[in-house]
This record gives sequence, structure tokens and C-alpha cells, in this order.
Amino acid sequence: QSAWSLLGLPGQLWLKSLKCIVLPLIVCSMIQAMTTLRQLPGSRKTVLAVLLMYQFTTIVAAIEGCMVSGFFMAPLLGDDAVVAVASSSSSSEQTFIQKERSLLESITGTIDNIVPKNVVSDAATDNLLPVIFASILFGLLVPEKQENGTTSATLRCVDEASSVVTRIVTGLMCPSWRWLPGASKQHVAEFV
Repeated sequence: QSAWSLLGLPGQLWLKSLKCIVLPLIVCSMIQAMTTLRQLPGSRKTVLAVLLMYQFTTIVAAIEGCMVSGFFMAPLLGDDAVVAVASSSSSSEQTFIQKERSLLESITGTIDNIVPKNVVSDAATDNLLPVIFASILFGLLVPEKQENGTTSATLRCVDEASSVVTRIVTGLMCPSWRWLPGASKQHVAEFV
């Protein structure tokens, strides 16, 4: 048993690393995409179309999800069904009861969820919809240039973070020592 745990450890660490890098990858990519879109001719229309399409597809997905789950779940649960989800923790057994929601309540809840109350909390609970919305909004509103005409410090920071994230993703997907800055065959040999 312990041998299997030991053999599975590298795979678990690799998966955790991938999950860890998803959020910075999404945030940096969305901010860079929005600043790039702003620089294009006719960008206001393009950005507005992107945001409207994003909102529209989110709403359509929510409606479709509610309809499909209602279609499949209603016959199984009956008219006065209350869905109970049991969750066990190490200290005690907890039961959460979710009341039945109408289609309109589900859709308005999803739309309400788009605007984040706390981006850090949403990111910590893997609620990426508000994080993506905040990243798009940030990318649309961040200044491109400082007063002296140079690139803004915020965009330089996002570009640097994106560069680091890209190197990490490259390292995770192509495991070799070449993605480390300054790594040579001699350094790798010394390390090993």
C-alpha cells in the first residue's frame, strides 16, 4: 500500500501543479487579450461584441443546464422534492439541504454570480466565472501608457507574470531542465 502511495506521489504533485497554475494563466491571458483588443482598430465594437457574446453564452448555458437537469431530475424526485446532499468531513457528518429553485431563480443566480463579491474568495473556491469577469473588466480599464508614454507598470507586471506562467506551463508539459533560466547541461549534471 505504501509503495503505491509513493509511486503515485509524482503524479499527484503534477496534477496539483497544473491546477495551481490554471488561475494565473486565466487571469493573465484575459487581461492581455483585453488590452490587445483595445489597441485594434474598431476595438470598442469588438470588445462590446466579445463581452455580449460571453454574457449570452453564459446565460444560454445556465438555461440549458437548468432545463436538462429539470427534465431528467423532475421525474426522479417528484413534485415536492428536496435535494439533500450529504458531505462527510473528518470531524463530523454534515447534511446540506438545497431548496428547489425555479428556472428564473437559477438564471438570475448565475447572472448575479458573474459579478464577484470577493475575487480572492471566488478564486479559492474554484468559482472561475467571476474571476474571468473581473479579469476582463481589469483588462478593459487598465491604462496602457503612463504619462511619459512608456508602458504602464501594471501591464509590465502582467506581462512578466504571464511570462513566468508560460515557463511554468512549459516546464510541466515538457519536463526538461531547459525551461529554467540559465540552466545548462553542466548545471543539470551538477544538480543530479
